[in-house]
Amino acid sequence: MEEEGKEALWLLLKPQRLPRPFSCIVLVAVYYPPNQAAINEITMIDYLINGIDFILQSYPSAGIIIAGDFNKMKLGTLCNCFDLRKIVKKPTRQSNTLDQIMTNMSPLFQEVQHLPPLGRSDHQCLLLNPKDRTSTRPITKTFRSMKRSNLIALELRLSRTVWDAVYEADEVDDKVSIFNAVISQALDGCMPLKSISLHPTDKPWMTPNISKAKIKLRQRAFTRGNMSQYNLLSVQVEDMIRKAKSNYYQNKAKTFRTSDPAKWYKAIYNLSGVSSQHEGLTVNSMGSEAALAEKFQISFTEPWKDLITTSIPQLDEVESLLKNYPPHLLSRILSAS
Repeated sequence: MEEEGKEALWLLLKPQRLPRPFSCIVLVAVYYPPNQAAINEITMIDYLINGIDFILQSYPSAGIIIAGDFNKMKLGTLCNCFDLRKIVKKPTRQSNTLDQIMTNMSPLFQEVQHLPPLGRSDHQCLLLNPKDRTSTRPITKTFRSMKRSNLIALELRLSRTVWDAVYEADEVDDKVSIFNAVISQALDGCMPLKSISLHPTDKPWMTPNISKAKIKLRQRAFTRGNMSQYNLLSVQVEDMIRKAKSNYYQNKAKTFRTSDPAKWYKAIYNLSGVSSQHEGLTVNSMGSEAALAEKFQISFTEPWKDLITTSIPQLDEVESLLKNYPPHLLSRILSAS
């Protein structure tokens, strides 16, 4: 990720344990010199945005921490792109806040501590400490099992139900009450309500078989040092999550593509782990109107750059080809075109 002329250090951290829902941490240490031209600031911001975006393609659930001496750089565009928050609230050099820490993990950290400068530096040191771990209460959800055997049992029971009480009721309200009572009894008998405990940050496609069974066994193998069993279970968990995502899309999200595009896009963002917050493009952030147009052109043509393109033949090539056609046939071709 390093680039000549850019003073930035990129680190990908994978601790043994991380709070949900983060899979790893991207740490970027930056120094941006003072008294730079506006174009240099735009170039630096684009460099950081492109670097973070490239990493998030492989690690969409990564935690992001960007820290360093930014001097007078305007960081709003960078924060908006990745939903980052600036957590340094006090000056770091005299009355100026030149050093900053931006992260999408701000609820997990305590308030930034300001410490005296080191050596000959006139910038304060910043210390970022995590909060003490707190237990999160699980949430309880109730559901009915819709497996095939239950649906068949419900269909059989309803087909044998006698509806005389509904027909014989005089009032419409009575008919509705009796009908609802019959349906409720059939549902409770064939597919009774079940309760499960889930973590508040669990994804909508997470099933008890994944979270309570495989993941628990995987974590137990890790704590016991059984790495071969841990690696095996990790592969199984990844395969189960991949299938669960596919089932979730087919059963929940696919129909929204035509009926409710907003819900469909939201489901796609959840499946990919991408934040649904996006910053609108502005001329200032892109440099100029010409640069903005060039960015659009590259974005739209990028998927097709490797396809075979049709080249326009030269006039002499066309003339040589047309010489082989009889005049009457050539006139038909021209009139058809």
